[in-house]
Amino acid sequence: MKSIDIYKSPLFKEEHFGEPIPNDAHAISVCLPTWKKIIDYEERKTESLQKMKSGYPRFVYHPLINLINAKFNNDIKNYEIQLYPTFKSAQKAANFIKFKHPNSNILIEKKSLVYAIKYSKEYCQTAKVYWQLTGEGISSRYAAALLNNESVNSPKKNLHKIQSRLSDILNISPDDIFIYPSGMSAIYAAMNAVKKVHPDRNFCQFSFPYGDTLKLLEQFNSKETLFFPHGNEEDFEKLNKIIFKTPLAGLFTEFPSNPLLRSVDLKKLRILANNFRFPIITDETLSALINTNVNLFSDISTISLTKYFSGVGNVMGGALIINPDQPYYHLLKPIIESEFDEEMVFDDDINELFKNSFNIEDRISKINQNTLAIVDYLKHHKSIEKVWHPSITDKSIYDNFKINKNGYGGVLSFILKNADEKTITFYDRLPISKGPNLGTTYSLCCPFVMLAHYNELEWAESMGASKWLIRLSVGLESSDDLISRLDCTLN
Repeated sequence: MKSIDIYKSPLFKEEHFGEPIPNDAHAISVCLPTWKKIIDYEERKTESLQKMKSGYPRFVYHPLINLINAKFNNDIKNYEIQLYPTFKSAQKAANFIKFKHPNSNILIEKKSLVYAIKYSKEYCQTAKVYWQLTGEGISSRYAAALLNNESVNSPKKNLHKIQSRLSDILNISPDDIFIYPSGMSAIYAAMNAVKKVHPDRNFCQFSFPYGDTLKLLEQFNSKETLFFPHGNEEDFEKLNKIIFKTPLAGLFTEFPSNPLLRSVDLKKLRILANNFRFPIITDETLSALINTNVNLFSDISTISLTKYFSGVGNVMGGALIINPDQPYYHLLKPIIESEFDEEMVFDDDINELFKNSFNIEDRISKINQNTLAIVDYLKHHKSIEKVWHPSITDKSIYDNFKINKNGYGGVLSFILKNADEKTITFYDRLPISKGPNLGTTYSLCCPFVMLAHYNELEWAESMGASKWLIRLSVGLESSDDLISRLDCTLN
């Protein structure tokens, strides 16, 4: 691929549509430069989709994965296949399709060094749901190795180095840290473990989350998921009343949340959890690892290593951390250990994650500082209606968990005044790389609600997430440079 300096030459123009971000064969983001192109993508317009060279790996099958699928599928007219790294992961995918379609006939076949689930084309959508929500399918690097007839079974030397690196940052024993192929697969593992402890109870989602977490809880459980979208005092009161009659399997939350950057009071949740005997599972991805100590109040913490830990945007990964100081540790750890399979994570992906993460603390510190400058600029700008960022949103709560002076993270969201009239033009003109993902060393923006909730925009609006919301993940560019890009578009 032709080398592009994404810091000096961001991908934001019409001509950049479909280009990978970054310029890498394994890029996990894709340029969506205009509002119309986002709608075309969401509505699956063939002409636009054909121009896309990349896409977020859980939502779009990577070109290399499509190639290896075609190579291994000997009955492409009537059947589709998905490839999984282990028999156990393939079996879970097959069981999910059978659960949704009891009369289906799903085959599992070993193909070279991978396992294929084979299913009728009528079950494609269901199979895609599993792929998207669990993040357990093979990676693009895994597919490349299969296409090149390379070995995929090698010692995971750097996996333990990643555990040690996370251990040093989080002050948690490496034995309590488990590495998964994606952030969602870590959340999926957490859900499955908790479900085995409390199989007949309802899950709870507290505060408006990244959409796939809520969908995971709803798709994989027969009982209703209790949802408290605001995570505020009123929701605490509602939860307190319900919990007397409805015991919880576990409570999922984020700190801070994506994309509204809300911070729930984990200390209060901890008291509830201890009194009513349920575990807390906290996704702390947007805390950027070095900024908060929220894992201390959780039974399980999950982190998307795809984001800040890597920073490059060319590899997926996730971590699950069990807190030995919380009451469910001795129940959850043996379950997670028994279900965990390090062969789920491809060695080349592990190596890339480890290489990318070497300067994580310096990177995040700089991003923290840049973001505060941009937040200050936006919150005082005459064209901005509202800004969401932990330094503003629920600051008094966030500060109770903050451990770094400027540690408010690198993600913010904002809405323009007269948003329905101004946002499309603003987004189309903004000279910042445009695509899904966050936590990268280069800045990225997207209309997050449009991407994550396109088919449920009214529902999202009712939860306080406007379709006009712009999410900005700040990178290592100078804050003056980023402010000038915003300024020339806003003024």
